[in-house]
Parts: sequence; structure tokens; C-alpha cells
Amino acid sequence: MIPDILRSSLSVSERRILAPHLGLSSALRTTSLAELEVVAGRLGRSAELGRRAAELALARYAEYCQQAQALGRAAHERARSEATVIIAGRPYAACSPDVNLSLPRKIVSRGYNAAPADILPPSSAELPARDVWAFTQQISNALNHAAERDDLYVCLLSCFSCGPDASMVHHFREMLSERVFCYLEIDTHTAHAGFDTRLGAFLDIVERHRRTHAARQSGRVATTAQENAAPGASYGGD
Repeated sequence: MIPDILRSSLSVSERRILAPHLGLSSALRTTSLAELEVVAGRLGRSAELGRRAAELALARYAEYCQQAQALGRAAHERARSEATVIIAGRPYAACSPDVNLSLPRKIVSRGYNAAPADILPPSSAELPARDVWAFTQQISNALNHAAERDDLYVCLLSCFSCGPDASMVHHFREMLSERVFCYLEIDTHTAHAGFDTRLGAFLDIVERHRRTHAARQSGRVATTAQENAAPGASYGGD
């Protein structure tokens, strides 16, 4: 898409636009290496040098994936004992402070953990059949995790006029129909004030939900203790 925008908006030679078709999955490794060999030639370097550079870059990316998976497992375990908000959206929006308007910091400042959806381990639940995009699959995976935990909440972050998000948002809402969640959309008019208002309302509802859930759990414990008490014994009081 970006090369096409450059071609239509700038008066530059086609030779000056590098637009290789790259894929980071193992299935597309051979194709990516071949494309970067061509790029090396366009830059006046040998195909062998281009391939070596590409192999080093892919190896570094594999290291990053391992580190991200380790962070994801740690965040998943931490969420078992502490309330966590998953920021679910495309990484170039959800993980960029200039785009997300410091959303993670706003969440953490209210006393909650924040974790991006792209580092979470795969859930055991199946992904929706209609979900064919990598980034929306990450969001679906995060929602599956949230469905398994009472103290795991989701903040959906989308970009205005994003086709895949628009195709899946109704399904996301259905998956979260019985859960507290937040949906934020970024456009040219988005500002801190709007985010602060919506996020603040969301976290206020989350806090009320947690207090209500804790009270119900406490009531259940008290009822169970009374039922198990010996005949004639009293429960509670001075």
C-alpha cells in the first residue's frame, strides 16, 4: 500500500522505490530471502551479501520472538494474581506511545497491569473461522484468554476505517458480551482528553466489578463456613 501511495503522490523514478514482498513466517522465509537479494542488487551490492544480511535480520527477529513469548508467559502468570488489562490492537498502534496516547501508562497509573495482546501465548480455544488476518487473530486470542479469567480485562484499540477491524469488531463485541471491556478508536480527532474520559469510565466500572465479585466470593465463603460448622457452633461476631 505505501509504495502505491508514493507512486501516485510523488514524482519519483520507479527505480528509487524499493518494495520487496516480505513475510516473517517460516513458510515465507525462502521468498523473503530471494526478495532481499534483489534489493541488494538494486543498491549496488551482491546477492550473496543481501542474503547474509537478510539471514542475520531473520535470526534477530527469531530471538525477539522468543523473548516476547517469555514476556507473554510471565504476563499470563502474573495475571493469575493481579488484575490485568490487555491492550488488544495492531502493534503499530497499540505499542506506539505517539499513537496510543500513552494508553499503557494511563492504565498502570490506576494500579492495573497492562499487557499487549501480541505477546500472549496461544489460547487453547479455537479462533473464529472468519478471522483470517494475523493481527485480528492476536486480538481473538486475547479475548479467548479473557474469557477464561475473571480478573483479566480487555481494552480494544482500533484505527478508523481499518477494514479487518471493521469486519471483526462485531464478533469481538459478541465474544465480550458478558464482560466489562473498553473500545477505543483512533482517528485524526483523537486526543488525550477523549482517551482519559473513556478509559477512566472503563476502569471505574472494572473497579466496581472487582468489588462486587470479591463481595460475592466473600459471601460464598461465609455461607460455606456456616454450613460446615458443627451443630450449635456460632460463626462470626464477637
